[in-house]
Amino acid sequence: MDLSSNNISALDFELSHNSVEVLDLSHNRISTVVQNAFGGLNKLKYLNLATNAIKSFDENGFYGLEHLKSLNLSSNGLYFLPDGLFYNFIGLQELSLADNPLVHIDSIHFNRMINLRWLDLSNTDLYTLPANIFHTTGQLEFLDLSANEFHEVPIDALRSARSLQHLRFSENSIEVLDKKSFRKLLTLQVLELNSMDHLKEVKEEAFSDLANLQSLEMKFNRHLTTIDRKAFDGLFNESRPTLQEIDLEANQLRTLDKDMIACARVRKFNVQRNPWVCDCSMKWIKKCEIQKIYAADLK
Repeated sequence: MDLSSNNISALDFELSHNSVEVLDLSHNRISTVVQNAFGGLNKLKYLNLATNAIKSFDENGFYGLEHLKSLNLSSNGLYFLPDGLFYNFIGLQELSLADNPLVHIDSIHFNRMINLRWLDLSNTDLYTLPANIFHTTGQLEFLDLSANEFHEVPIDALRSARSLQHLRFSENSIEVLDKKSFRKLLTLQVLELNSMDHLKEVKEEAFSDLANLQSLEMKFNRHLTTIDRKAFDGLFNESRPTLQEIDLEANQLRTLDKDMIACARVRKFNVQRNPWVCDCSMKWIKKCEIQKIYAADLK
């Protein structure tokens, strides 16, 4: 049922279609979700409330939605979530709270989300996360924490997401990445660290604990000048899966050590749009036998 862009300002009408599985209420003017607002929709699986003006919920606002699999609350005015708001969401698999001024979120909000696989917390003004926040979300595979206010990687929180495969952490205020930044994220396969305006340096063994990492994006970081030659130490051992894709486009890198990566194992390597010092020390990149190499700036 598509009720998007209908200038709806309140959920004060009867929603009692037992067969409805999809409800789109996005791009309206809804400001609050009252108690039992969706009580007549007990088969609902997909609910989109994005781009409204929601600032408050009754704690029982989602009562009766035990079968919900996907909930989009992005682009509202949420700054507070009642403790029991998501209590019935045992079956929820996808949740977006992006583009809300939350600042803080607590472990209790995810306590019963044992089937959650995809979570978007981007642009929510977060600067810290509780250490055990994802300890009950054992199936969480995708997490977006980009465009927030983190000054360090919330590693204890990330480690509590035991199945995490894809992390977006772009547009945060990190200055340095070191060997503690991503420690023991053993299941992570894709890592995005783009457009981090404060990032200056990647130190020794910064990515060494990412035993299953396959793709790293670290581009458009306008102050990133240094990546230590041992930043990827251990990732190219025979016993570990290959780090196949590395994207370092549009940073401020002037040189890279030839021992930093194993050319024979990388499938895609993008180093374009960096202010390279094109001397003999950089010739190794042109000689790399990589399937897709993007190094047009290197002469």
